[in-house]
Amino acid sequence: MVDQAGQPIAGVDILVTGTALRYRSDVQGRFQFRNVPGPQVTLRFARLGYRSLTTVAQVGSQDLRVELAEAAISLDEVVITGTAGETVKREIGNAVTSVDAAEIVAEARIPDVASLLSGRTPGAEVRPVSGQIGAGPQIRVRGVSTFSLFSQPLIYVDGIRVDNQIESGINVQGFGRGIVSRLNDINPEDIESIEIIKGPAAATLYGTEAAQGVIQIITKRGREGPPEFSISVRQGTTAFQNPEGRIKKNWGRPLSNRGVVRADTAVPYPANDEPFEFDIFANEKALGNQIVSNGHLQGYTASLRGGSELQRYFLGLDYDGDNGIEPVNSLRRVSLRGNYTVAPSPTFDVTANLSYINGRTNLAAEGGAGGIWFSTVFANPGANNPGTTPPYGVTGPRRGFWSAPPEIQYLGLSIYQDVKRSGASLSLNHRPNSVVSWRLTVGQDQSSTVDVSLRENNPQLVPFFGVTSALGGKYVQRNSNEITTVDGSGSLAIPLRDDVVSTTTIGLQYYRKFFEFAWANGNYFPAPELTVVAATSEQQGSEDFVENNTLGVFAQEQVALNDRLFLTGAVPVDDNSAFGKDFSFTTYPKASLSWVLDEEPFWNIGLVDALKLRAAYGAAGRQPEDFAALRTLSPTTGAGGVGSLTPQFIGNDSLKPERGREIEAGFEAGLFDSRIGIDFTYYHTTTKDAILSRQLPPSLGFPGSQFVNAGTIRNRGLELQVSALAVRSQSLNLDLRL
Repeated sequence: MVDQAGQPIAGVDILVTGTALRYRSDVQGRFQFRNVPGPQVTLRFARLGYRSLTTVAQVGSQDLRVELAEAAISLDEVVITGTAGETVKREIGNAVTSVDAAEIVAEARIPDVASLLSGRTPGAEVRPVSGQIGAGPQIRVRGVSTFSLFSQPLIYVDGIRVDNQIESGINVQGFGRGIVSRLNDINPEDIESIEIIKGPAAATLYGTEAAQGVIQIITKRGREGPPEFSISVRQGTTAFQNPEGRIKKNWGRPLSNRGVVRADTAVPYPANDEPFEFDIFANEKALGNQIVSNGHLQGYTASLRGGSELQRYFLGLDYDGDNGIEPVNSLRRVSLRGNYTVAPSPTFDVTANLSYINGRTNLAAEGGAGGIWFSTVFANPGANNPGTTPPYGVTGPRRGFWSAPPEIQYLGLSIYQDVKRSGASLSLNHRPNSVVSWRLTVGQDQSSTVDVSLRENNPQLVPFFGVTSALGGKYVQRNSNEITTVDGSGSLAIPLRDDVVSTTTIGLQYYRKFFEFAWANGNYFPAPELTVVAATSEQQGSEDFVENNTLGVFAQEQVALNDRLFLTGAVPVDDNSAFGKDFSFTTYPKASLSWVLDEEPFWNIGLVDALKLRAAYGAAGRQPEDFAALRTLSPTTGAGGVGSLTPQFIGNDSLKPERGREIEAGFEAGLFDSRIGIDFTYYHTTTKDAILSRQLPPSLGFPGSQFVNAGTIRNRGLELQVSALAVRSQSLNLDLRL
């Protein structure tokens, strides 16, 4: 297997048509099949980024040379997302976006998964929630389709559902939520490809939680060939450019400074009480101070991969050490990922995946009196200053900051998250013949985090925050999150005629989420250098756990005509522990059509050399919050110190999951020998039984709010991606994407 420049191509999917035999080319582009029936076979070659090719080969041939041309679109690449198993893209009637992560990372160092997705996935908006190191993105797929529930897509890694939190960590002083993202735990250097499906029409088989789409991350695998060792280094910087021009200037009135003669002239006061303009960045620069500085970004990766016909292996070791624009913001993380595949025969293989992550993210407080950005953006140059007579505003200890300058706010302040995360999975695939195949994937993603917010006892804080606040305090929360996946299916492909194949698939899915946490909070250290909650004079604590289970079964039927026209129908049935007791289970039907039009005998438009028309209808859901359907009571201390119960949540016995229904239609086309690719989709989504958090009247005797099925949300839109292989030569490759 070589490209047009004669270079070997690794990872090409090679299929012996009409059989279950499948192989992937090794690092030198070589491949071989054993026990092939007949004197000759038809081979189909496909790889992301290359034009698919079909050729006839003689059995026993040892000198077959196949050249693949790069293409902006390929209809025969193998995908796994949104289907009952591995399939080629030509058979799928809904939009699937594939990102060749390995190729992108090889050309440019990519810091995180969000950067791989941003700008490469039409219909998926990737927006940062913070500029801090360690913060992850908010991913919104095809707009907003829920009132009150979590709106992020599901994340899978090698077929195992994983934690998709984007707002973990400590809620600092009541301003917003935590910003540490679990998506950042995955190093882009370890990723082979990413597949994204975007709505209910595509996510039907993922059931009750998939209405916001699914992102499937496929990590690098071992491949046949000699051991291949690689090292990569990432170096860079992060900066807040031109702060003087990006943060609006503030105004102040020096009422308390009338008649004061200033010794320093960084920002002179007017002689009267007229308001004056104040640029806090310029003022700090004039005083020789810096509010922010450039942060150093660095990462190091080493990997080993190789194998033989019988077994293949991959092992990757990563270290990331990034610093933000604030001195307290940093990330230190070590991660290890590996997999091992045993294939005792061409029709059976077993793959084990293991991963481990250990790291710390140090954060800067983003809001309240402890955050320099709040204090900077809302600078108050006319504010009184502690310890000065008279108060000098800009020239006093506060220097115009709202509460305190940065060096004061950083005194004894530590806000961080420690994470230890491990993952393990086992995948079995058996294709005894061209008719029968089955697969089973089991695994667990487990993460343990410790979130800490510590303000030490420091007398220097008294003039700025008062005696009580200067005594400090500490908050600690320990979280344990486990997600277990069991996903199995079996398929039966029966040729009804020479040109018609019927494939029936039946599967079972089980997901369990278990979240356990305990927290302790303490205020007022009686003396400096005390840093544990037990040393505070006022203490609180609690613990709890939440468990959620989903069990589903599905059946899918696909009819293929001439390997060009594909009709697919599926019906999953799901039950979830968060449904109300008056609601038992739900179904999510799906139907799709895919037609590879350019392979029809009547097609003779040379300009368009690849064209697939597709349409799909499907439904998917979004489960209620855990305990949202249950009426619960909270323990409390009653009269005379006796334990008692008090109303906590009213619950809702008839609460249903949100149900999204979607119609999408579009096409994928390759023009000018597939040097230009066009992917177009129209979608219309209706979410019924949308869950709303409704405030309760006090007369009910329960506080807070109640989740109810309250309304309907409609989303519709157009998605367009145009890709072009503009220049191809030995010295220059230029790709364009809109």
